[in-house]
Amino acid sequence: MRVLLVVLVMGSVAFAAPSKTIEGYTIAIDNGKLMVRKGTGRALLATRHSFGDAFKSFAFDKQTKTVSLEAEDTTCAGSTKYRWTLAHLDARLANDAALALHMKKDHANAAVGFAKATAADPTWNLAAYNLASAKQVGGDPAGAVAALAPWLASEPITTYVQVTTDPELAPLLARPELRALQAKQPGTAKLTYQAIQWGNPYTVSTVLYAPERGLIALLRHDARWVATYVDLMIFDAKTGVLVAEAPIVSPDNIEMGPGKPTAAGRKIIDGRIAKLQPMLVELGFVPAKIEKGAEVDGPHKRRFAKAKLGVVAKDLTVNALRGNTRVGTVNIQGNMLDALFVEDSSTAIVTSHRHSAEGCDGGPEAGVYLMPVTP
Repeated sequence: MRVLLVVLVMGSVAFAAPSKTIEGYTIAIDNGKLMVRKGTGRALLATRHSFGDAFKSFAFDKQTKTVSLEAEDTTCAGSTKYRWTLAHLDARLANDAALALHMKKDHANAAVGFAKATAADPTWNLAAYNLASAKQVGGDPAGAVAALAPWLASEPITTYVQVTTDPELAPLLARPELRALQAKQPGTAKLTYQAIQWGNPYTVSTVLYAPERGLIALLRHDARWVATYVDLMIFDAKTGVLVAEAPIVSPDNIEMGPGKPTAAGRKIIDGRIAKLQPMLVELGFVPAKIEKGAEVDGPHKRRFAKAKLGVVAKDLTVNALRGNTRVGTVNIQGNMLDALFVEDSSTAIVTSHRHSAEGCDGGPEAGVYLMPVTP
């Protein structure tokens, strides 16, 4: 089950200020969290930020039944804008109520609630994942696959990674609908604990390529202050779009020792790798052929002799050049640290560093961007 929203105790406890009420829905910043309440139902609307004590702006369009707001983010990420229809709010409320039932092992009634959430907001994959979990655990694998069907069609790799990493959904990997996503030629990719570069905080390692689907996978290393994060990231090589991400090291749920995980933390990491390794093979990933760029006049320029390519960063834009012709571009956050060229797909991988101020946790400091390059 993909649990991005916390389970909240139902009740009529009032929100602390500030709050706005429209058509029976109350939206509030409550103890740094953005929440919605309707009747006795409560739901968390945003999970990645910690909000200040006031809305910067708040508006409700009665014609489209749409709430638009901007909230100040105290994690140094600045203000964040949100937009929901009332149906979207209904979906969050139904999902949280169903999640409470699911955790009580009332899977049948939880499935009813999750189905209401997916009907209210069919663009929200979390509710569909949760509906599939309730169906699968409740003994209805066909119903679980049916819940995932729209996402297997529109976001096949994202959904495949979700099923692989979710213990409640993993049994569905044996279903023909999931097997159909596997590559005709299994890959030879190797993902190991030893691939984690503990002493290199802002880098990528284990670059892989899946030729049948044109995908690039890699490990992003991000060390912020005393926290270390390592994520498996999968990109569409043609568009440069990130299509899936899975954590391998995350200090919020892994016990860390001085610089490396404790024995208990290592066990969790090994368990995550054990799930992701066969998935990479099933999707046809093989080691990518890469060329490392030579630094020219500082870290903002790289030259690739074999590819006859130059990569230049200026401000927050990185361009790939052949002579005076631009053959690729990508916008980044922070300063470019390095670049690699993936020969298999004619794609550049750009890494960057965006330094957060002391006391802030406004997102990853290590940025990874794919830049498709015209051959």
